[in-house]
Amino acid sequence: MTTEGEIEGEIVSDRPALPKEMDAFYWTGFGGPEVCQVGKLPLPGSPGPHQLLVKVHYASLNPADYQQRKGEAKHLLKYKFPKVFGFDFSGDVVEVGSEVRDFKIGEEVFGMVAGVRTGTAAEYVLVDDYVCALKPAEIPHHLAAAVPLVGITAEKALKKCKINDMHRVLITGGSGGVGSIAIQLCKAEFGIEWVATTSSEESRGLAESFGADEVFDYKCNDRRWAEQFDSGTWRHVYDVVFDTQGDSKQAVLLLGDSTDGEGPKDAGGMVSIVDGPSAEAALEWLEDSGTEPKHSYITSFLENFSWLWDSVNGVRSMRKKAKGKYWTVIGTGDGDACRRLATMLESKSIVPHIDGVYPLAQAKDALARVESGRAKGKVLIEVIPDAKATFVETDASMEAVEGSSEPQASSPAEESVEVAKKAAMEAEEAVKKSEVEAKTSKEVAQKGLKDAAEGVANAEAAAEKAESAGATVEQREERL
Repeated sequence: MTTEGEIEGEIVSDRPALPKEMDAFYWTGFGGPEVCQVGKLPLPGSPGPHQLLVKVHYASLNPADYQQRKGEAKHLLKYKFPKVFGFDFSGDVVEVGSEVRDFKIGEEVFGMVAGVRTGTAAEYVLVDDYVCALKPAEIPHHLAAAVPLVGITAEKALKKCKINDMHRVLITGGSGGVGSIAIQLCKAEFGIEWVATTSSEESRGLAESFGADEVFDYKCNDRRWAEQFDSGTWRHVYDVVFDTQGDSKQAVLLLGDSTDGEGPKDAGGMVSIVDGPSAEAALEWLEDSGTEPKHSYITSFLENFSWLWDSVNGVRSMRKKAKGKYWTVIGTGDGDACRRLATMLESKSIVPHIDGVYPLAQAKDALARVESGRAKGKVLIEVIPDAKATFVETDASMEAVEGSSEPQASSPAEESVEVAKKAAMEAEEAVKKSEVEAKTSKEVAQKGLKDAAEGVANAEAAAEKAESAGATVEQREERL
């Protein structure tokens, strides 16, 4: 409940007159795009003692949104439907909990929600106070909403490798959301001398604009990139390798043993945000986000059978290739990290790249853009237009509008383009089919893990029962 003072023991509330319903972008169950909806949902309840009710101006979408919708964590985490999409937000505080001391009604805040309990692609969101930071007045809401998840995740990943002691860093996926911010953090926060990244040839200039000292074409059109993989003389040249797009098995070849013998032995290494999480990373995320697993035995399994979990997820294999210096990271809400990001936003040390901005009514198109894998930077949802916003809408954000115009006759060149597009779509479908088959294999392995965990739980219960029975027998023998 909001408390702004007390009169004769009576709580005075400045809670504004709020609607009973809100517009939101949500999903109704696990599946594909067909489970996505834009519509009315009930407003969140009143804040708990350490919570804020925020009126959202902008939210952003991330790969984690469609990955959740597909059910990639459905065996591990509890979900309540309908579930609102989105982790990032920027907006106005409209109500504060009774124990909140750092935020007031009317202040502008931004952040990333913790866990999967709530979502931000809606007119209102209920958030914990510890995940929020004050938004600098001169920073527009759309920029503030673009940085929390990618910034928190990138910073956490880089710190795993004690990056302050490093000189040369390789970041895969330098034109993506996390990769682009990671390059900027290397320069602005950690003072890294040399940052290399991978990108498509068409995005080379974009990656360089973020501060990359060298850009390799991940399609191997750039021989320098291919040579570093193929030639032993080029191996082991980076102190830290940060994989943001799934290239860890190749990129680990470029990981050095140390910083030319000068850095600490426990520094450096490889970190991934794409590979299956290690048991350590999963436990850390559950604790930091305050998330309750789907079944009570999951935490015990992660603690006592981490080797089995890590084997199935490929962690043990990667750790061996990286000579023990391999980590996986999952980001979660962190107000302290957001305050550091706010300072860098103010100084323009980091500038998030916006791929496209979509009104809430077109949120399905926004998620489709993220899921396509073609987004360069962040995809935003505009809930309340921001007068300070000065971004230029990209072609991606205008596709729905352009699609409403009257059709025109196609020229031969345009028809050729359409044929090429169709071929590309067919190729993409073939790739998706392969991914589905690979995912099915992984799900079989995960089911094996789940069955093993249940077996462990049953064995523990049987052991406790046997122990109890043994104690009863001993008591009877003592009486005799």
